[in-house]
Amino acid sequence: MTGSSAETLYSKLSLLLGPFKATAGFTSLLLRCQMATCLEITGKHHLVEAREICAVIKNLSAMDKKTVNEMDADSVLASLKQLSDRQSEMSWSGLIKKAHFRRVLISPVIRTCFHFLFSEDGVVARASFYALKVLIGCSQEICEDAALSLNDSTESWEKLVEQSIVPLIRSGVCCKEQSSRRFFILLVAEVAKVCGSTQSPHLFGDLRILQSKDEPDLDFFLNITHVQIHRRTRALNRIRKQLLADDSEEGMFSLQSLAGILFPIILHPIYESKTKLEEPLAMEAIATIGAISRRLPWKKFHDELWTLLVQINRQNEQERYIIGAICAFLSGFHFDVGDPYQTLNEGKGSVVWKALDTRVIPRIEELFTKEKTGKKGEKIGVVRPQVILGLSELYRNLPDGVLQRKLPRLITVLSDALKCHDSSSRDMARSTLAKLAVDVGPTFLPDILRELAVTLKEGYQLHVRAAAVHSILLQTWEARFSPETCTACEEKVSIDGSVPALMDLIQQDIFGSAQERRDAEFSQVRYVKEAGGSKSLHSIELIALMINIDTEASRSSEANLPCGSVYCLVSPLLNRILLENQSLKQLRQVKECLARVVQGLSKNRNFSSDAILPLVYSTIQPCIRQDSSGDNDGTVSSVDLTAADKNRGAVVEWRPSHAGMSGTAVGAREEKILSERSQRKVADGSDAPKLTGSWRRNTLITSTKALDDPTSAVAVLFGLQLLRYALRNKSRSNDSRQLDPFVPLLTECICRYRDSEAILLAMRCLGDIRSAESNLPSFNLSSKVLASKTLELLVGFGGNEEMLQASFKMMTYLMEVPRSSETMALNEEQMELLLSFVQTSLANAAQHNPAMSLIRALVARRVISPGMYDLMETVAKMAIQSHKETLRKQASDIYIRFLISYPISAERMVKELKQLIVNIQFDGVEGRHAAISMVASVIAKFPDPVIAEQSKLFFLPLTMQLVNDESEKGRRAVSECISTLLSRLSTDLLQSLFDYAVAWGSSSDHRLRRASLSVLGLFVDSCGVFLNVDVNLNEIIRLALDSLDKSTDWELVYCALLLVEKANAKWPGTIAGIRLLWLKIVDCLSGLHPWVNLVSLRLVWQHLQSMDPSSFVQDKTETFLQQPGNLFKVTHALCSFLDCDDEELNDDALAFVVKGLTFSLKASTQFPQLCFAVQDDGHEASRGNPVKWLLTRLSQIAKPKGPKRRQAVFKCFAAFAKYGDGVVFDHLELMIEPLHRVERETKNEIENVPQRAVDIASEEAQVALDVLHLLEQHCSPYDKFVDAYGAVKQRAHETKMKRSEDTKAEAARDLRVAAQKKVDKQIREKERRKRRVSERAEFRERKFRRKHS
Repeated sequence: MTGSSAETLYSKLSLLLGPFKATAGFTSLLLRCQMATCLEITGKHHLVEAREICAVIKNLSAMDKKTVNEMDADSVLASLKQLSDRQSEMSWSGLIKKAHFRRVLISPVIRTCFHFLFSEDGVVARASFYALKVLIGCSQEICEDAALSLNDSTESWEKLVEQSIVPLIRSGVCCKEQSSRRFFILLVAEVAKVCGSTQSPHLFGDLRILQSKDEPDLDFFLNITHVQIHRRTRALNRIRKQLLADDSEEGMFSLQSLAGILFPIILHPIYESKTKLEEPLAMEAIATIGAISRRLPWKKFHDELWTLLVQINRQNEQERYIIGAICAFLSGFHFDVGDPYQTLNEGKGSVVWKALDTRVIPRIEELFTKEKTGKKGEKIGVVRPQVILGLSELYRNLPDGVLQRKLPRLITVLSDALKCHDSSSRDMARSTLAKLAVDVGPTFLPDILRELAVTLKEGYQLHVRAAAVHSILLQTWEARFSPETCTACEEKVSIDGSVPALMDLIQQDIFGSAQERRDAEFSQVRYVKEAGGSKSLHSIELIALMINIDTEASRSSEANLPCGSVYCLVSPLLNRILLENQSLKQLRQVKECLARVVQGLSKNRNFSSDAILPLVYSTIQPCIRQDSSGDNDGTVSSVDLTAADKNRGAVVEWRPSHAGMSGTAVGAREEKILSERSQRKVADGSDAPKLTGSWRRNTLITSTKALDDPTSAVAVLFGLQLLRYALRNKSRSNDSRQLDPFVPLLTECICRYRDSEAILLAMRCLGDIRSAESNLPSFNLSSKVLASKTLELLVGFGGNEEMLQASFKMMTYLMEVPRSSETMALNEEQMELLLSFVQTSLANAAQHNPAMSLIRALVARRVISPGMYDLMETVAKMAIQSHKETLRKQASDIYIRFLISYPISAERMVKELKQLIVNIQFDGVEGRHAAISMVASVIAKFPDPVIAEQSKLFFLPLTMQLVNDESEKGRRAVSECISTLLSRLSTDLLQSLFDYAVAWGSSSDHRLRRASLSVLGLFVDSCGVFLNVDVNLNEIIRLALDSLDKSTDWELVYCALLLVEKANAKWPGTIAGIRLLWLKIVDCLSGLHPWVNLVSLRLVWQHLQSMDPSSFVQDKTETFLQQPGNLFKVTHALCSFLDCDDEELNDDALAFVVKGLTFSLKASTQFPQLCFAVQDDGHEASRGNPVKWLLTRLSQIAKPKGPKRRQAVFKCFAAFAKYGDGVVFDHLELMIEPLHRVERETKNEIENVPQRAVDIASEEAQVALDVLHLLEQHCSPYDKFVDAYGAVKQRAHETKMKRSEDTKAEAARDLRVAAQKKVDKQIREKERRKRRVSERAEFRERKFRRKHS
């Protein structure tokens, strides 16, 4: 074999040893061993300078002699460590020197190391990664030394990295295995770090800006390889923002970095995201791909887009994310295509447009729809919304003519999809059409409506068309007119040009054949779901919400309706009122349509009360005034409210002759018959024969001027509704000329109108006017008439609850007379009648709220009456006994105000206060809370002398209630009540009450002692200045020390700890110096009760965080930790707190434990002598290593299964590694062992249940992997971590093998025991299978719920 052929064979074998594309390549150990042997023979006989390299390859491919088909891990790890050791002859530097810097000779070692990155053995993969990292980091120095020693400068280190390392890295970042891909991405970071100053674009020097050495949380490469999903999402978000913020033409990244590294890395979440938790990561990846696509040249843009188009049919499970990536590409289209249609007509055109028009767009159009199987097995076409919307966005980025020519195709596809019989397919097409209408703008809305009218024109399609119109309007409002988006939308958008077409389609749905199909009786028609609801009515509201209101036309006195779009909206509905033979149902529909118009106009951004009020007046005034003028002769008008008659009085005389009627009964009857005949009409025309039946003449001629006529009522209600919304939106103004004319008009409507809905609206409008302008002259003139009419409506409301509430509110407004006026709208007799009715109304639950508002107004007006005092007794009972919280609150406020403002004798006041105190023992929990709130209000609002005089009346019952109340909410309310009482008392009174509490603390009754501790805690909170006296503070500390005994009741200990916590927050320096107290608190960390443990843990952490663990001894901080041995007691107690079942742990407690143990670790490292107590003879106890003891204890705690406990231990390890100054890395195996155990258990679970592998990635395993990466990152030197990890894995493997051997030996010694174990194992396996079946069923059920939610 010649030298050239040997070198060729050598290079070919080198290629076979390395990875192949994005896979590990040849993984057979036997085959790799044989290839290493071939290399060894070739190097021995033909390539002398490659002998040492071949020996290294032989060691890297060695197989274990003890086991079958396993590598010799010791030999492999030893060779990899030698490669990283600069002093070894088998290091990278030594091999390069011996190879005379020929890359072809060193290539097998490099490619073998890259192959090991795919290994499932984490130790081998990490050792290979560190070896390659050393090669990259020292490549410049190694190559320069080799070149100088060989006097050869033809090869540079840049070529070594660029030609031997970078190609493998670029293929490796595309691998599907996440653990292996992590190493390749970190190698990219190392290359970018080393080659940051080079000019070659293939060395990723521009990616150096993505690294952050000082802040690892901002490092892109560390975050994108992080085990936590939110960290990877953050990395993608950061790079996306950097790409979008870059305005330079060249860009911050080269094409090689974007297309070769970043794009493959970001593409992985799109193909790999399977669960709901990974959805944010995939969405962020899609957005980042869109940002990258804006920087790609056309060829790369086209290739990557075409790859995604091809992958849709290959990866159906990831279709959603792939289509999202395609749409991101289309949105990032940034190429100039010129004038495409003009150049095509001339036979020319850009390459970009030709590729788009002939290849890309047709391929995307094929993806508009997809087939799915229906419920009966039929094939159904379903649209892909993202594809259609993405293509429309591409059309908008192209010249204007493209959108005009291509858009009809998209509209036709969606309109045809709306004809599908499958409801889900129609829903998707409808939502897509709505989004498309928003994207292209209102300019193309008439085209969309025209296509809908042509395509959907019969049967169920009419309902689908109405639903589509509603979806378009709703989507347009949400995108351009809603409060959240209207400020951000700078473009002036108007749908006025489409209002006639929209109203035409809506009227066809409401009044046409579609409504007839809904109303048809005994029909066999199967309705689609779009037929339900009131979508067309909501569509009318949306139109009114979005149209532009012509305020100038609305101010004109010649027009009753605004011109333009408002006229187009309202006039079709008003014209329907004037049609003859309108049924009541049709009138109700028109009425509902007009009500929706009012709702929409009131929410319109252009809505102006000043412009609408004249329109409302001109709409209402003719209807009411015409009826009033027609009835002037025969109807009583209790008050004349016209401007011309105000000075003539309100009383009129009624006589039959005044109305022009006959004075006798016979004459009146004859006039009535003649009037009825004149009002009859012929049903089939005036020219019909007269003697054809009387039934044809039974139809009365309706008067369009009648106030109670249904057609007139619709117009009046429309005006009143619009008036009410106008009043709500009107700002307060000094000019009352606009509102003053409405008061007599609305008063006349209330007094004369018989329609309850109109009266109700009129009363509400008057209430709004009263709220806006309280000093209107017309309102004061009408108050007595309104009061009498309102009282009449209250007494005879007839079960109409809304009318009753409106009447109550009106009476409330009338009671709230301005301060300048002292007249009452009701006399004494009417007031007594009103009070009796209010008291009766309190018994009805539906009348509580309006009645309470009226009572509040009466109390504010200080109405002095015997009925008022009787009414307050009922209110006081309701404040306690009512089942409604809001009603209890209202009654309580009213009663407290009554006690404060009304004249009450001293004896009755004491009686009332005693009754309030008695009420705090009410049986019902809610009533008891209300009573406590009332007492608190009395204490807060009554004068100081009254509170001081009655202090003991309040203090003793409240203290007893604090102990006896079983409700936590009640105890908290009582505590606040007592705190308020203490804050309002003088020092002498406080001292006397304090003495009471201290005396209770010395009692043998635990209940009194708990009451004492609780009340003393309130003294600490409310009377800190009072307790600054040493005597009082010492008493508190003495009582706390007496109660902190583990043999006593846990509730007593809990109250004592709460008292100490409050005192420590108030006087931290004083409490910190009481060493005996803190030792007892540390003893309470375990045992007794979880509440006691949590409070003591919180106290200990509050004390620890007030000190610096590295200098509290030198600073001579006052703490019990200064005494030797106490630091170990704290550490031992914290570990004991952690060593319990998961059910007893909570997140807050675990956070305190992690922080406390981190403090203990730092303090033990800095002052180890504090961990060892001094014995009685004066000598210290035998010393050990406190850090090792702590890590060993935590490692033992993490052995039993328990997610919360294990995660807490792992978080301790992470905190130790990050803040422990590296002292824990001397005991690395103690931390890696529980982490590896969790990793092994998770792997076994996944292998046993492969179909649920995606769903069982527990948080515990993620935390363990995250902590393992953190230890690896902070451990220095790197070989320490590899050695520790390898030792832990080897020890676990040996333990497993020994257990297997012991099992076999035991089976050989006693067959009966072995058989029984097999039986037990089979039973456990059956139970496990049953459990897995139930878990799979639960998993399918959860998946079904997520899919259909």
